[in-house]
Amino acid sequence: MRNSDSNQRPPGVQERQFELQVFPAELEEIRRRRNNAGDSRALSEGDHPSTRHGLVGLAFSGGGIRSASFSLGVVQHLISKGLFGKVDYLSTVSGGGFTGSCLSALMQGAGHGERLLIDRYGEEEPPALNHVRNSSNYLLPEGLFNQLRLPALLIAGVFHTLLLWLPLVVLAVFVTELFFEVTNHFLLNRRHWLAMAGSVPFVAVLIHRPLRADRGTWAERDRADRRLGGWLLIAVSSCLLYPAVEWLGNLVNHDATWLAHQIEAFLSAQRALGARSWLLWAGVFAVLTLIVGAVRLRGVLILWLVGTLGPLFLLSLYVPLCIHAINEPLSEDVDGALSGAIAAFRNGPAPGAPSPKVEATLKDLLVVKQMELADYEVQWQALYDRGDLVLKRRQKVSRWVTLLTTRGSPELHIHFDTSWWASSDKSHHIIVDELSLLSGHAEWWLYLSGLLVGLYGYLFVNVNRISLHPFYRDRLSRTFLIAPSADTAEPVAVADDIPLSQLGGPLSSAPYHLLNTALNLQGSSNVQLRQRKTVPFVLAQRFCGSDYTGYIATTKMESLDPSLTLGAAVAISAAAASPNMGAVTVRPLTFLLAILNIRLNYWVPNPAWVRRRLWLHRLLDSKLGISYLLNEAIGNVDERTPFLNCSDGGHIENLAVYELLRRRCRTIVCVDGEADPSFHFSGFITLQRYAAIDLGAQIDINLEAIRPDTEGVSKRHHAVGTITYNDGELGTFVYLKLSYSGDEPEYLRFYRRKSPVFPHESTGKQFFGETKLESYRALGTHAAEGLTADSTFSVG
Repeated sequence: MRNSDSNQRPPGVQERQFELQVFPAELEEIRRRRNNAGDSRALSEGDHPSTRHGLVGLAFSGGGIRSASFSLGVVQHLISKGLFGKVDYLSTVSGGGFTGSCLSALMQGAGHGERLLIDRYGEEEPPALNHVRNSSNYLLPEGLFNQLRLPALLIAGVFHTLLLWLPLVVLAVFVTELFFEVTNHFLLNRRHWLAMAGSVPFVAVLIHRPLRADRGTWAERDRADRRLGGWLLIAVSSCLLYPAVEWLGNLVNHDATWLAHQIEAFLSAQRALGARSWLLWAGVFAVLTLIVGAVRLRGVLILWLVGTLGPLFLLSLYVPLCIHAINEPLSEDVDGALSGAIAAFRNGPAPGAPSPKVEATLKDLLVVKQMELADYEVQWQALYDRGDLVLKRRQKVSRWVTLLTTRGSPELHIHFDTSWWASSDKSHHIIVDELSLLSGHAEWWLYLSGLLVGLYGYLFVNVNRISLHPFYRDRLSRTFLIAPSADTAEPVAVADDIPLSQLGGPLSSAPYHLLNTALNLQGSSNVQLRQRKTVPFVLAQRFCGSDYTGYIATTKMESLDPSLTLGAAVAISAAAASPNMGAVTVRPLTFLLAILNIRLNYWVPNPAWVRRRLWLHRLLDSKLGISYLLNEAIGNVDERTPFLNCSDGGHIENLAVYELLRRRCRTIVCVDGEADPSFHFSGFITLQRYAAIDLGAQIDINLEAIRPDTEGVSKRHHAVGTITYNDGELGTFVYLKLSYSGDEPEYLRFYRRKSPVFPHESTGKQFFGETKLESYRALGTHAAEGLTADSTFSVG
């Protein structure tokens, strides 16, 4: 793992940029918002975060379309009561961002576009609500072609992903051919030296270690220990490499037919052994291991086994290409027939036509090289003071075939290895010059194809564009990004191209929208990341970034990536399925998810790179190609690349409250719509822990009224608590939880009888019909009614 001084910076260094640039810019927008909304509250003097500003934050949690529907009902009630106009910050994550983005789009300009969610046009329901309801099945709309769209996009994504991986596989084949040809000359039958060579540094360090024991500083001894671990890894890898190299050597020196015969012979031998076969017992042992692993390890073993499918898939490409492409020039003459014939020619006159034994040996040799003896005429020639058995092709082939393959050579020269390094164990080994890569002969069509595909991938394939992100972004935009329209017949219109920097506007009363994502740093060596390996990364109107990477102006971010619109930001914030998923990354599946292109994540420009000297800006124009996809696959994403890997903000904090605490909001209303059927309040507990560790803020609240009884019925949907910031400032925390209190309208009670898990149906089922969306929306309105009726609740 790479080390960098920048990775060891003291925590909190970047906070100065937040306090000096980011937060003051946000206060400007909030001051403008209050003026446009007719809010008479004045901000306190000073631009640093403080409860004296009286900031009000509204947070919508993750939870997919379920959370979006619940949050929609809550915000409709707040709008109808005139309370939404007092909200300064709207902080959203994942599914909560669906509703949040809808509000931001509706309120972009002058007027009160949010009222399109509650004001009826005659007897018709509010137009914005009607639009969302009609598109609630946003991922898979009706119609054959629409339903085929997603699988077609999955296939296309896998195809383009393979276009990026294929050149690496072809390069590996080329390196393998070069390796075998070189080692056949120098290390034939001695490849075990490779294992010995890999172990030598480790043994040398072990011998030298006692001489320097307890010397140097703690840091120097720590580095020495890490190096020892590295040498051990190299030694073990070398030992494991030896049988793999020998196995691959047997494959590439034969053909696919030989491999099939070997497998068939092995299986026949096992059948002959009957029930006592060790293979049978090995199978029984494997099954028992899987059962024990599934029970005792709770599926961890199964995950690792499934995760191996990714590397095995690439291996299934690599091995056949090796068998097809690598024609070793050096071959073993087992019975010595060819060797004897060539030796006789060197010591005397040409023997004439080859003997039947020589001809049979020659035929077997060509079959292994995927050639036919019948295509050649056998001759003897004395060349370069040696005897050669020359095979001349009877019929000419295309010049391109001759140049690009080893199978179209007009002549094949077969002779002894007479080089100075030849040893006695090569007495029965012969060389076919036209198969030598070092002499310029190879399956160049394959290597040139790999080069062309690699060039195509470098020039035209962008890992952001071939992922599922564009489809996800467009479906979300089509459903939730709507704006007021001047057409009285169609009061709302789709607005899917709103730049982040143009949210709000000079006349808008919209709250300042914070879209929370998770910055994945699984490959970082910074100890401050601990086991989280991720930090919050905010996308907003004025600045984008985090305390970890610093911030850049959103306009600058957009100039580097014009695709980073509001729709893209919402999709990134809700990118639940990705190879790297912050604190909840499933490491065994990382490689497989990358291979299958199950990637909703997005690579955004790195603020730390953008702020550096101008010549480094050119690196931001580097293509988002195979290097980024490879980092995703092996879980090596970090902060030292021109682009950063961001995914669902719920991968670190799923309530969207963290950034509101950083801004010292006096009142925070948290709408928790995540699935929590057991009411463990895991999202809230995570928030409490992060707030205490990172921000020194304590959230004290009693949740017993929300916790349901044995019948699954809660006394209330909400609780009110206190925030104590690290300098003693106090704030109010209002927690509104997705729950069932038993006093809901009759149609909600009816829906619960049909679906007893309501209101905590699985997030995995994102296809909401009219009934389900209305049930969660109505529950949100009902819960908000109970909140505003509580005398302990106040805003502003």
